[in-house]
Amino acid sequence: MKNKNNNLWVMFLSLGTMFFMFSITIDVTWLKLLIISISLLHYIIAIIFAAKDYGNKKQNNKPYMQSFPPPPPPPTLNFKHQTINFSKMKHLERALDGQNQIWKYIVMFLVAFLGGQMIGSIPLVTVTFIKMITSGTVGAKPESIMDFSAYGISDNVGFALLIFAFVATFFTFALLIKPFHKRTVIETINGRNYIRKNRIWMGMLVWGIITIVGLIISLLTAQEGDIEVRFNIAKLIPLLLIVLILLPFQTTIEEIFFRGYLTQGVAARTKNRWIALIVVSLLFGFMHIANPEVKEFGFWLSMPQYILMGLLLGLVSILDDGIEIAIGIHFINNAFGALLTTHSSSIFKTDAIFKFNKVDPKFDLISISIATIIAFVVFAKIYKWDFSILNKKVEIAPPPTPTQLYAENPTVE
Repeated sequence: MKNKNNNLWVMFLSLGTMFFMFSITIDVTWLKLLIISISLLHYIIAIIFAAKDYGNKKQNNKPYMQSFPPPPPPPTLNFKHQTINFSKMKHLERALDGQNQIWKYIVMFLVAFLGGQMIGSIPLVTVTFIKMITSGTVGAKPESIMDFSAYGISDNVGFALLIFAFVATFFTFALLIKPFHKRTVIETINGRNYIRKNRIWMGMLVWGIITIVGLIISLLTAQEGDIEVRFNIAKLIPLLLIVLILLPFQTTIEEIFFRGYLTQGVAARTKNRWIALIVVSLLFGFMHIANPEVKEFGFWLSMPQYILMGLLLGLVSILDDGIEIAIGIHFINNAFGALLTTHSSSIFKTDAIFKFNKVDPKFDLISISIATIIAFVVFAKIYKWDFSILNKKVEIAPPPTPTQLYAENPTVE
């Protein structure tokens, strides 16, 4: 039975290859895409079993004496019912528990992120296919892949279906993080057992004000015909509901996955905060490489904007020892992008109030650069961050001496 389980990845790899070879012989577009999707699903399952098999073999090949239990939690002392935790930083340090095998991250990425996206995209694919059949738009090639109107789907419905994929991703991740890493979703957010909600609101407030000021400047400096006002209360109310109900899943799971899960993983393996910041920010930027803005305005004008945003979100998360501020920034950024502004190449095709008929990517790059600097300075001023944290090794701090303990807590007897 053990050998049979170990060879499951070979079976799924073979089935995936058979489906892919069969798809080559199909001429019907929608059927070809369906069979290719089935093939990719088999490949993903094959990789999962292969990674699990590799992890088991690697674990079994280790000498018995090298199998150590996970490190203990940060040391604490109790004084008159007062508990003092000696590890001041908790977010990245939470991953120092021996649960960071590479194969686990591969499986979580494939199953929780890509798998969740595939499952959550089923309603979008189904509705698009039905609309293509009923409206006679089979084979239509819209200018933008996100232009659902080309298939007879309204912008609001298309936006809701697009965001729904992240709902499935969120719950898939929440379901798997505990069995794979012995970590809760909240611990992935900040290493604690509670969420600092005020920081989410502060992130929304600061970035929201900066965004509104930027929009006002754009409206005042725009030439005639550059911006189209499309205020329609009948379309705006449903869009607002979509933003309030569904959009938080998209922005939150992206922050949990990148600034939380992956940053903890990279930091735990490298023990270096700078490496964790740079690696995850680049990954976050390249995740958006398929966005229509990149195709329209070019790699070198579009990609730096995503990477800059990733650096801001990553930097505030490391310095603040948690991703709550980043969650707030990300949500209000996408919420305003959906409700207030859109353009022909936008990833979010919505019934936003303002449609920009002319977009200057160079101006946008300069604007996002200035906005990130202002936001960072404001947050640093509010929370009085210690910038030396960036150069400190990711580790569990040893207990202080009694003299150091009394100096930091003079009221403790």
